[in-house]
Amino acid sequence: MKEKSYEYDGFVLHTIATDQFKNGYLEVNFRQDISECTPSKRNMLGVLMKYSTSSCKTNRELKIACENLYDISFSQGTSRVGYNLITSFSLDFLHPKYVSEKSYIKKAFHFFFDALEHPNIENGKWDEQSFDIIKELILSNIDLYKERPTSYAMVESKKRLFQDSCTGQRIIGTKETVEALTPESVAQDYQEMFEKSICEIILVGDFDMDEMAKLINQCFYKPCIVEKTIESVVPNKIIPYKEEEQSSSYTQTQIVQYYISEPLTKRERDYVAPVFQQITGLGSLSDKLGYYLRMKNSLCYSYYSTFAMGDSYFVISTGIKEENKEKALKCFHQVMEEMKKGIISKEDLETKKTKILTNVKMAMDNIYGIAENCYNHHVLDHPSFENTLKEIPTVTIKELKSLAMKLHKSYTFILKEGEAHERD
Repeated sequence: MKEKSYEYDGFVLHTIATDQFKNGYLEVNFRQDISECTPSKRNMLGVLMKYSTSSCKTNRELKIACENLYDISFSQGTSRVGYNLITSFSLDFLHPKYVSEKSYIKKAFHFFFDALEHPNIENGKWDEQSFDIIKELILSNIDLYKERPTSYAMVESKKRLFQDSCTGQRIIGTKETVEALTPESVAQDYQEMFEKSICEIILVGDFDMDEMAKLINQCFYKPCIVEKTIESVVPNKIIPYKEEEQSSSYTQTQIVQYYISEPLTKRERDYVAPVFQQITGLGSLSDKLGYYLRMKNSLCYSYYSTFAMGDSYFVISTGIKEENKEKALKCFHQVMEEMKKGIISKEDLETKKTKILTNVKMAMDNIYGIAENCYNHHVLDHPSFENTLKEIPTVTIKELKSLAMKLHKSYTFILKEGEAHERD
């Protein structure tokens, strides 16, 4: 793989030339400080831009246009990393060497960038038919998390613990924030996204990247130059420990326990934390949570732990029967105490490192994994594949102990089984 970057007035293009794939992947990211915009509005904007355009007035017309370009895939998504609210649009397309039409790649790129530059807006407002369809779709999806106790417990606990932080804010928003959106307000947000966002583009595939860079620069125009630094870590405050319970009508009790972290070094974020997470528990019987919760005490079928590096916390969660609550909490405590004391076998440490390296190598064989790593590395200062492969084997038990000491148990949320709660 060969990487090269190109800087233009309105955007930066990062390219990865590789002959591994029969397709190409192009991604355009608009990145803005979350304090400058409304996440639910930006989320709806992205969905609307992918649903119809000024030249394809209906979703059916847009799908036909994609099919006529050898079934290219046009997709979008909105995400957050720290204070970065990122609205992404991507084009997955067949490599032109497999297409007889010589102008295919130009047509595909013109279609994609035309969709970004010419949305279905007229006279300062979004097309009302498209707007109403997408608004109803989003409203119907807002409460889907309530259908599963694991997702309900996670959303509700984050809302309670981080109520004054963007960490506890759902990008999709609430019914109230979505209901308040209008065709005019979302059209205005489109203008603000182009004017205030930093724009970065990723291209992966077997191409002459100099020529592709020229083509992209011909197809895409972003008039506003934005240069600013947006932090990719939210430093949530360490608070005195508290525990809360909520009754529910689910058939299983959920426990979610949060550990807010002190500021971590870059090495701890990039290399020590992934190993820490593998050892504590990702759902395998070979990790510490699996041993104590499942093998030793037969308390649950599912559990997980994860570092939310962009939000400065580590979380453990499991689903159990109500009578096993105290046993499960003791298991959580046992795992974290062992990590603080460095009770980790050298064999287990090497096994978990090998698992991480295997996952990295798998991502290196995936065009979307390559694009994601390229963006995260160049834009969000995450480690490259090469650095990860080099540094993960060097992580020590001493470093894992040091990281564990920076995690402070701050909050436990227990969603109790069996009693009715409001679901609507």
